Amino acid sequence: MTACRRANDEHLAEEERDVIPDVLTHTDSGLRSELGVRWMTFHSEHRAARGISEDDVDPKAFVRDNS
Repeated sequence: MTACRRANDEHLAEEERDVIPDVLTHTDSGLRSELGVRWMTFHSEHRAARGISEDDVDPKAFVRDNS
Protein backbone atom coordinates (compact mmCIF):
# COMPACT_ATOMS: atom_id res chain seq x y z
CA MET A 1 0.00 0.00 0.00
CA THR A 2 2.86 2.36 0.81
CA ALA A 3 4.49 1.80 -2.59
CA CYS A 4 1.16 2.46 -4.31
CA ARG A 5 0.65 5.67 -2.36
CA ARG A 6 4.19 6.88 -3.19
CA ALA A 7 3.66 6.16 -6.89
CA ASN A 8 0.36 8.05 -6.83
CA ASP A 9 1.95 10.98 -4.97
CA GLU A 10 4.73 11.14 -7.56
CA HIS A 11 2.19 11.07 -10.38
CA LEU A 12 0.15 13.90 -8.87
CA ALA A 13 3.28 15.97 -8.22
CA GLU A 14 4.30 15.52 -11.86
CA GLU A 15 0.90 16.76 -13.04
CA GLU A 16 1.06 19.77 -10.74
CA ARG A 17 4.62 20.56 -11.85
CA ASP A 18 4.36 19.87 -15.60
CA VAL A 19 0.79 19.59 -16.83
CA ILE A 20 -1.19 22.16 -14.87
CA PRO A 21 1.16 25.12 -15.48
CA ASP A 22 1.21 24.28 -19.20
CA VAL A 23 -2.60 24.19 -19.32
CA LEU A 24 -2.83 27.49 -17.46
CA THR A 25 -0.36 29.07 -19.88
CA HIS A 26 -1.98 27.82 -23.08
CA THR A 27 -5.73 27.98 -22.36
CA ASP A 28 -8.14 30.69 -21.39
CA SER A 29 -10.49 30.62 -18.41
CA GLY A 30 -13.48 29.87 -20.64
CA LEU A 31 -11.96 26.65 -21.95
CA ARG A 32 -10.85 25.60 -18.47
CA SER A 33 -14.36 26.21 -17.18
CA GLU A 34 -15.89 24.21 -20.03
CA LEU A 35 -13.50 21.31 -19.39
CA GLY A 36 -14.35 21.40 -15.69
CA VAL A 37 -18.06 21.19 -16.43
CA ARG A 38 -17.47 18.34 -18.88
CA TRP A 39 -15.41 16.46 -16.26
CA MET A 40 -18.06 16.92 -13.57
CA THR A 41 -20.77 15.70 -15.98
CA PHE A 42 -18.68 12.65 -16.94
CA HIS A 43 -17.91 11.92 -13.30
CA SER A 44 -21.55 12.08 -12.24
CA GLU A 45 -22.64 9.85 -15.15
CA HIS A 46 -20.01 7.20 -14.39
CA ARG A 47 -20.01 6.86 -10.61
CA ALA A 48 -18.06 3.79 -9.49
CA ALA A 49 -16.84 3.42 -13.11
CA ARG A 50 -20.32 2.49 -14.30
CA GLY A 51 -20.32 2.07 -18.07
CA ILE A 52 -16.56 2.39 -18.48
CA SER A 53 -14.71 -0.42 -20.25
CA GLU A 54 -11.62 -1.93 -18.67
CA ASP A 55 -10.23 -2.86 -22.09
CA ASP A 56 -6.81 -1.53 -23.06
CA VAL A 57 -7.12 1.26 -25.62
CA ASP A 58 -4.46 2.55 -27.98
CA PRO A 59 -4.27 6.27 -27.11
CA LYS A 60 -3.38 7.36 -30.65
CA ALA A 61 -6.30 5.40 -32.10
CA PHE A 62 -8.62 6.83 -29.44
CA VAL A 63 -7.62 10.41 -30.25
CA ARG A 64 -7.91 9.74 -33.97
CA ASP A 65 -11.36 8.17 -33.60
CA ASN A 66 -12.72 10.73 -31.14
CA SER A 67 -11.38 14.05 -32.41
